[in-house]
Amino acid sequence: MSAAAMYSAALQHQKEMVDSIQKYATRAIVHFGEALLRGVEKASVSLPRMLTLWLDGTVFLGGLLSTTAGKLDGTVSAALVEMNNRIREFVLSTVRPVIPPAVVMTALPQLLSRLGHPVAAVRTVLTDIVLHLLNHFPQQCLWLVLPMALSKEGPKEVVETQIIAPFAGNPRNEPVLRHSKFICDTLLTICNCSASLFPKEKGLTQLSPVQQITPMLPAAKFIVPVLSNLTPDIRATSNGAVFPTAPCFDRFDDRVVVMRSLQKPKRIWVHTNDGREMSFLCKAKDEPRKDIRMMEVAALMNSFFLSDPEAKRKRFSLRRYSITALSDDCAVIEWLNDTTPLAKVAMECYALDRSGVHISSVKKWVTLVDEKKISKMELFTKYILPEAPPVMHQWLDRTFASNQSWYEARKLFTQSTALWSIAGHIVGLGDRHAENLMIDMERGELLHVDFACMFDKGEKLEVPEQVRFRLTQNLTDVMGVLGAYGPFQATCEVALRCEMKNKSAVMSIIETLLHEPLIEWRRQNSRSHSSSGPKQLMERVARRLDGFLDLYSVPAQRDTLSLNVESQVAKLIHHSSDLNNLSQMYIWWMAWI
Repeated sequence: MSAAAMYSAALQHQKEMVDSIQKYATRAIVHFGEALLRGVEKASVSLPRMLTLWLDGTVFLGGLLSTTAGKLDGTVSAALVEMNNRIREFVLSTVRPVIPPAVVMTALPQLLSRLGHPVAAVRTVLTDIVLHLLNHFPQQCLWLVLPMALSKEGPKEVVETQIIAPFAGNPRNEPVLRHSKFICDTLLTICNCSASLFPKEKGLTQLSPVQQITPMLPAAKFIVPVLSNLTPDIRATSNGAVFPTAPCFDRFDDRVVVMRSLQKPKRIWVHTNDGREMSFLCKAKDEPRKDIRMMEVAALMNSFFLSDPEAKRKRFSLRRYSITALSDDCAVIEWLNDTTPLAKVAMECYALDRSGVHISSVKKWVTLVDEKKISKMELFTKYILPEAPPVMHQWLDRTFASNQSWYEARKLFTQSTALWSIAGHIVGLGDRHAENLMIDMERGELLHVDFACMFDKGEKLEVPEQVRFRLTQNLTDVMGVLGAYGPFQATCEVALRCEMKNKSAVMSIIETLLHEPLIEWRRQNSRSHSSSGPKQLMERVARRLDGFLDLYSVPAQRDTLSLNVESQVAKLIHHSSDLNNLSQMYIWWMAWI
């Protein structure tokens, strides 16, 4: 084929692609928009999909404008303008009904992640939408928008010049923007200050920024970053009460507790204007975006459960909490009261039972493994497990005295463990040691914290992780005589089925990290293009949603056939509770707890 013929064929193919976008993608955007005007029950699926079609479609069209050398410019430009106009009509129109701003706000993270869009006209629509939301919900949106202006990466200039500056240009907005900056700066100072400043677990109010901000807080009436303040109730859009309660900062308490983990995060207390006391964890030197995305995945799963008859009947729900980024590596995290780490609960049971293994004994036995005198499997099954039998059923018996409360706590513990297990499996969540699993001591619910080890990062640790989620003897001990093969298994199947059925919605959240890459990915990108690159990691998540477990990261060992939901769950349970796999885990992951 001659060069001219090849060029003509390529041009024809591009024209067909543009026609397809006009015929199908733009029409789909219109249908999604019309559906959202008629009801918001499916907004968590419809809105992200609608925005993805627009944003990805215009990326493709923008690429054609720079490569077709004028041959298709008129057609491409018309398609691009039409897509932008459809979005404006549904979100920003002043002459026809629009999607309620509270509904659009649920997609604000997705919109912000695309502010670096390569097409200027699309960036203009994006910034107009963000400004539209800022004018409706200034305090809530500023918790998300302002940190982007402080970022060292990403579309910082776009945020400053096209969002913050126009918003500040309205005199009515100046006070709320000023208060927002003061509060963010104060919290950043708390995150980054030395732990040595608080030797007696107090002294927060002696920090200069805290002293400066204290007089203005009561009058500012600026909302505290808790989940109820930052998550609109889209079902209430008809009467406008999308944020029914909005506790605000009144003053900082003097108490501050420095945690023992590597980054030395600080737990602080805030008094609110409605008389409550709320606690937060101020954390530095740890990128918070994975944690934020995980909370978005949890919110999405909760919406799936409301649409599934069985999940709705059984009231499936993942417990969430607010994680608010302050900068690239600082965040303020809502502290959940009445929660205790699994490790602490189990250790207390061992102490009362007068069983369990001593750390000194474990260290001594590990040297036998290092000296090749025993295997890891022997260490686990012949040395540790006989000394540390499952004891968590005792916690359940002691904490919940009545038959009804005991039954409800066991059911909730089993259900929440299963839901988090499947959520973690899909995103490749690792580092599930016993300090990262928390138990609600009032209700028996289990929840997870610290999501830094996502996207199968655990497989790249010095001691590679061998299991998809934590399913150790003490967890199954609470679940009753059926262990992991009763309600736990059934709950996993429902949760996995919901996620697989809504693959596109899950991927729309995960893929925001492609457009707003993690710092660790940017560093890797300059060094290698291995199987741990962002697109490869996203592909692995997508394969799981298609039924491929891929239990091992080596490409040659990946599954060639997808499994049905029941087979996947059965295989995951066996894999995660297998004694050989557990014995290969890092010893201080404490697989016996």
